[in-house]
Amino acid sequence: MNKPWRSLALLVVIVLIGVAAYDAVAHKTFSGSKIMFTAPGGRVELENTGGEPVAAVMTASARFTIASADNAVEIVGDTRQRVGNRNVMKYEGELPAGALDLRITRGSDVTFDLTANNGELRATVIPRESGDALPVILIAIGLILGGLFLLYRWNQALITGILKRRSTLPESVPVLPDSR
Repeated sequence: MNKPWRSLALLVVIVLIGVAAYDAVAHKTFSGSKIMFTAPGGRVELENTGGEPVAAVMTASARFTIASADNAVEIVGDTRQRVGNRNVMKYEGELPAGALDLRITRGSDVTFDLTANNGELRATVIPRESGDALPVILIAIGLILGGLFLLYRWNQALITGILKRRSTLPESVPVLPDSR
């Protein structure tokens, strides 16, 4: 592979690593009277401003368990249902009014479909706690720095040549002073 294409491919990989790391740790917020989202794992903070329970349909590709932080609510998705050409596990019921701190204790990639009869719903998906996010961030930083170093090494001759040409310009060509 030619150097320009190899460098461009490495730059794309570096950007993708950064995007994937951000996506793995970023909090996502959804709001409205009917919301649908997928939680990869971790916690879901749900706030229901209406005084009535929320109709909830939750699905995942495997059996899942969701519990509130105070263990007042436990949801088990163990009803098998065929959707298209695949089987999914499903929970259909209601969630109490007010604020809930739900934790996905078993399973992953649970799709929430929540409908409020009155009022507004607000859900925040927290895929990783701060302690769990640190290794992801550190690994991503290490990979990005390693990629940038490799990019520098591959293009070192080009960078050195540009700097050398700038320092050996003839006297008649004015060199702009550094703005440091």
